[in-house]
Amino acid sequence: MISSCVQRPEDSSALNPAEETTPIPTPSSLPTSVPSSKPSKPLSIADVVAKVSPAVVQIITDEGSGSGIVIDTAGHVLTNNHVVEKSSSATIVFKDGRKIVAKTASRDWFLDLAVLKIPDGNFIAATLGDSDQAQLGEEVVALGFPSGLGGSVTITRGIISAFRNPYLQTDAAVNPGSSGGPLVNMQGEVIGIITYKPLLAQKELAEGIGFAIAINEVKQSLSDLMTLSSQELGRLTTPPSTEEIPGIYGLLSIDSLGNIHYVWSEPAEIGGEPKVMYSMKQAHGTWTTPEVIFVGTKSTMTEPSYISIEGVVTDHDDVVHVIWVRSDKVAKPVSEVLGHQISTMVPREDLFYTNKALAKGWAEPKLISNGGSVTFADLAIDNIGTLHLVYDEVGISYLFRPKQGEWSEPVTIPNTDKVLGNTVLNLKCDNNDNLYLTYYLENNIYLSEKVGNSPWTLPESISNPGKQSAFPDIVIDYNNALHLILWERPGRIVYRSRGTNGAWSRQEYLSDIDHICSTGELGIGTDGTVYAAWTQQQNVEDKGASLLVRWKTRDGSWSPPYFVDVGHGRFLSLKSFAVDRNGQIHMLVVDEMKPGEHVSRYITCETP
Repeated sequence: MISSCVQRPEDSSALNPAEETTPIPTPSSLPTSVPSSKPSKPLSIADVVAKVSPAVVQIITDEGSGSGIVIDTAGHVLTNNHVVEKSSSATIVFKDGRKIVAKTASRDWFLDLAVLKIPDGNFIAATLGDSDQAQLGEEVVALGFPSGLGGSVTITRGIISAFRNPYLQTDAAVNPGSSGGPLVNMQGEVIGIITYKPLLAQKELAEGIGFAIAINEVKQSLSDLMTLSSQELGRLTTPPSTEEIPGIYGLLSIDSLGNIHYVWSEPAEIGGEPKVMYSMKQAHGTWTTPEVIFVGTKSTMTEPSYISIEGVVTDHDDVVHVIWVRSDKVAKPVSEVLGHQISTMVPREDLFYTNKALAKGWAEPKLISNGGSVTFADLAIDNIGTLHLVYDEVGISYLFRPKQGEWSEPVTIPNTDKVLGNTVLNLKCDNNDNLYLTYYLENNIYLSEKVGNSPWTLPESISNPGKQSAFPDIVIDYNNALHLILWERPGRIVYRSRGTNGAWSRQEYLSDIDHICSTGELGIGTDGTVYAAWTQQQNVEDKGASLLVRWKTRDGSWSPPYFVDVGHGRFLSLKSFAVDRNGQIHMLVVDEMKPGEHVSRYITCETP
C-alpha cells in the first residue's frame, strides 16, 4: 500500500462509512468519457474554480483521505487507486457538506486509478479535456483536499512544467490528500488526475514538482473500468490433486493413452552442468524414475549455462517430441592486436530437438539452429505426423520435418524482421493441417497463417489497439475456429475467438477488476469445451497468488471462475495446461518461494 499518498484522519472511528451497500452498476448503465473542444478565450481562475469545484469531492476511508472528481451525472467518481486500495467503500464529501457512501466499482492498479459509484442521484460532473492539446508553460489549476483538510476545496495554480509519459508535470502545489483531484486547464476542463505516487520514488521530495496522470491515458483505462465488475468465485466439488515434482520451468504433454509426459530443466550449480530431464506418469499411476535427455556445458561464475524447455508435444503414435534452448557463453574473436588474438565471452543460444517412442530410448539430440541467438521457439504436429517448428533469431524462422524425414531448410516468415528475440511464440495446427502463429511485438499481438502449401500470410494485429498486450495462447476446436487468450495491461485476461467466416468476436474479460493477473493458458476438451486458466494476485505487493479455471461450453456461455490453488511464495506462474480425453485438467505451476528458490507442482482437477 502507498500510505504516503493518503492523509490519515485524526479520529478514524468518526470517519468510518456507514454499513450500507450500493450495487455495482451494469455495463449498459455505465457512462463514457466526455469529449471536449478548447475555447479560444481562457477563463479567469475564479471562473475555472466556479465551474469545476462542484464536481470535486473529498474521499474518506478508514485508512485516510484523498480527493476525487465526479465524471458523470450518474455518480461515478474517479480517484487514485491508492486512496481506496484497502477499502471496498468510502464516504464521499461534497462541496455543500453532503456525505454519501460509495462502493469501489473498479481499479487500474498499474495506472493507479479507481472508479467509485455513488447511489442513484443527479450529480454535477466535470468535463474531461484533451491532454494531447496541452502545451509546455500552459497555466493550470489543481483542486483537492490536501493534508485531510475538510471544508472548502483547496486551489493551487501553476504551469505545465514537463511531459513525462503518462504524467503531466506541474509546479502547482501537490500534497498528500490531493491525490485523485483534478488538474484543470484555463477552460475548466480536466486534463489530468493528480497523483502523489511518482514523488515517492524520489529520495528527497522537491518543492515545485507535482504530477498528474494525463487525462487521455485515463480515458483509455476508463473504457475498461466502466465495463468490468467483481466476480464471485466458484468452488470445485472435488478437491484438486496437488503434488510437488522436481525441476523448474518444465512443460507437460498428454498422449492418446492418458500418459503424462513431463520434461524439465535441471539448473546447474556453479561447476555443474544443466540437464534436460524426463519423467512419465501413467493415468492414476506414479512418476517413473527421472532420466537425463541432454547435458549442457559446465556452468561457472563468469560463464553461466542454463537450458530452457520450449516445446513438448506427442503425436498420434504417442511419440514424444521435445525442443529446448541451451544458453551459455563461448569465446568469440573480435580483433587482433600485435599478432595476439583478442577474444571475449559472448552469449550463445542454440535450439535442439529430440524425440522418444514408447518403450524406446531417446534419439540423439539434433542441433536445429546455429545462429546462436534463439530465445523462444514452439512446436506443432499435423494430422499426418509432420512436425512444424518456429523460432526467433533474426526474424521468425519456420521449418518442418515430414514423418520419418529430415528437417527442411528454415525460411523467414514475412514482415517479422523486427522480431529480434524476447517474444513468446505460439504455434498451432488445425484439422486441415493449416498453421497459425501468434507472437507479440511492441505491445501488440500478431497472427500469421499458413494455409496448405501457400506461403505465410503477412502478420495481422489482433489485439486491442492502444492497449499493451502480451503472452498470447491459442487453441483450435474441431470446427477449426480459433480461440485466443492474452494478457492486457493493467493485468487483465482477455479472450477472443474467430469463426470459420474469418470474423473475430468482441473481446471478453475473463478476469475481474480486483486482481492483477499474469499469463493465461487455454485448453480444449474432446467435446469442444474451451478451458482457460490463469494466476492472479490481489495487488502488486501481495506475497501469494491464486490459480483459477473457467470454461466456455458450446452454447457460448462462460462458467464463473473456479478457485483451484493458492501460491505460498512471492509469485505463482502457470507453465503448462492441458485437458485429457476424459475432461480432466492437468496443470503445471511454479511457486517462487523467494528469489532463486522455486517449487514446481503438478495439479489435476475435474470440472463440475
